[in-house]
Amino acid sequence: MLFNTLDFFIFLSVVAPVFYLIPKNFRILFLLLASSYFYMYFVPIYILTMLALIAIDFTTALLLQRPQIEKSILKRWGLFSFSLTSTLSVLVYFKYFTSLAIPFGLSFHTFQGLGYIFEVFKKRIQPEKSFQKYSLFVLFFPQLVAGPIETPQNLLPQLDLQKNFRWDNVYQTVPLIIWGLFKKVVIAERLGLFVKTVYTQVPVSTAPELFLAVTFFSVQVYCDFSGYTDIARGVAKLFGVELSLNFNFPYFAKSLNEFWRKFHMSLTNWFRSYLYKPLIERHSSVYGHLMALAVVFIISGFWHGSQWTYVVCALIHGLICMIEYLLKKNDFIMRLIAKGDQNWLFNCVQRIYVFVAYSAGTLFFCAPDVKTGLLIYHRLFQKNLWQIGSIKEVHLVLTCLILIGFLFLSEWIIMNKAKWESRLSGDFLFFAKTTVLIFLLLATLALSPLQPNTFIYFQF
Repeated sequence: MLFNTLDFFIFLSVVAPVFYLIPKNFRILFLLLASSYFYMYFVPIYILTMLALIAIDFTTALLLQRPQIEKSILKRWGLFSFSLTSTLSVLVYFKYFTSLAIPFGLSFHTFQGLGYIFEVFKKRIQPEKSFQKYSLFVLFFPQLVAGPIETPQNLLPQLDLQKNFRWDNVYQTVPLIIWGLFKKVVIAERLGLFVKTVYTQVPVSTAPELFLAVTFFSVQVYCDFSGYTDIARGVAKLFGVELSLNFNFPYFAKSLNEFWRKFHMSLTNWFRSYLYKPLIERHSSVYGHLMALAVVFIISGFWHGSQWTYVVCALIHGLICMIEYLLKKNDFIMRLIAKGDQNWLFNCVQRIYVFVAYSAGTLFFCAPDVKTGLLIYHRLFQKNLWQIGSIKEVHLVLTCLILIGFLFLSEWIIMNKAKWESRLSGDFLFFAKTTVLIFLLLATLALSPLQPNTFIYFQF
């Protein structure tokens, strides 16, 4: 069930009111059944895989707490390894060893389950004793398919679901859902039209067309993914649940390392907690940090899937991040950067650099294979192919450029909302926000494609 379909909003309009009408003691079970239905809407049989993984992790966590097992390092590691192997086997099987369709969001909910086992194994949390509640922790439908990847410390306590209905939650929900839908349906879909056209005709596309396609895809994947997250966070608020922030204006970052602290933050935090930090604890030298960065990016490439394009994309980003890390070890360069940060033009150059650095890898992310990605690079650096007048679909390109400008202007305003709110009256702000939301809603309804497209990260 896609967030950008009528079916989903019919589903939500039934689930949300019933959730608050039934006795609080039945809310966990009700939301678990609703989440299961949501997941089974895609491929019903895959719910069995989900339930098997949930049962393994739930049981393993409880066993790890038993006194006779706690005293035995061998037994603890054995249980932990069994749970880890079971989860990763399912992930690897569907991604690399079968032609079957990959269950939607497999990489997300398996990593969420792994995070729970890591935390219990490290004795940072107590295992959850309610099977229903732990099942809902994994299956909670707003974030089930494409995150955020939640920590048990953040999500599990909120799943007691004892809160009363509050209109404040609705007021926070509506803007998030509308803005998320607008980013997906209006911006990402329009950009995707041009990107798809060019990427399917790379050998005959001109350099300006390829440049625009690469640029547009970098924005498309952001709008598509962050749009999903906005909707997920908005829907979760209806049930009194606050999901983690997954995007924090990444294109306003000043380095690629900072970009990855602001883009897909829940996955970045997962890798930092369970891979990067353990590696640098053993090897804290500069070389150790570089190796840890390399390992994280390579594994993140494989996390996305079996195509080598994902690995190449990750390697490029990883290499740039390693170079940045080395440059920041140089005091002279850091003094120059600190001085330049006071200059608006230097800040603009830094943000352009981040966009180019991200796009340099993401070029492969969208390509059907590595050969096509290399061909794009080759054609981009051929002088005779740089003919501005050769761009086809000029009206679509202009529309896309206007939408990108609107996106970044909107994000800049949202980033500085505290400044605006302190200068403007409450009545004017309410009028302005309401007007903008109505405009966004009408634009979304008017420009929605007849056949809704799935979210890009659903495939992972």
